[in-house]
Amino acid sequence: MFYMYQMSPTAVQEQGENYGLPGNVPAGTGPFKYVEWVEGDHLTLERYDDYHGDVAKVDRVIVRVIPDNAARYLALRAGDIHGMGFPNPDDSQVCEDDPECQRLLRPPNTTAFINIMTDREPWDDVNVRKALSLAIDKQAIVDGLYGGLGVVANQFVPPALWGHNFEIEDFGYDPEEARRLLDEAGVEEGFTFDFWYMPNPRPYYPVPEDIAEAIASYWADV
Repeated sequence: MFYMYQMSPTAVQEQGENYGLPGNVPAGTGPFKYVEWVEGDHLTLERYDDYHGDVAKVDRVIVRVIPDNAARYLALRAGDIHGMGFPNPDDSQVCEDDPECQRLLRPPNTTAFINIMTDREPWDDVNVRKALSLAIDKQAIVDGLYGGLGVVANQFVPPALWGHNFEIEDFGYDPEEARRLLDEAGVEEGFTFDFWYMPNPRPYYPVPEDIAEAIASYWADV
């Protein structure tokens, strides 16, 4: 999703192509200042006492790099870290049920979507693409693989962001209509194609392989 942020012209000019890389001091406007960045391991920040807003209440923050969702949660439960983001749905529910663990939820501001090459047959037919959507029980995936914490997307802009159109309705789940559209488009049963999925977990894609297998299974049924 497109986004923008401020960059210091002075820092960009001084650092050139190395701007933003390890070993260069980033220039920001936040309540903490850069101390150390060990690529792939951790980032250390200290309180910036001259911050223009409310000064931070902690002296130092260490952001550790733990790519695996489950490993992050284990580190939290072991007391190795004080907080984490984007747990697996199952771990999120375990935290909710544990009085010693505090879970903070916010409205979704990211969207999981499928890229399709619309300049190629049969994907250049809008009804074929609609059939793919109708064939997927998206609510079942949200309930079963997102722990019920997501919402079914009916557009690219999520509900938490400006620009979301609340009047748009999702196509819903209708495998019979999906098969009818495919028949109408001349897509015969047994048609196969490659479906690639991103293996790295993301907030909008917490268990990539399971989600991809579920989608592929729905498609296979039509």
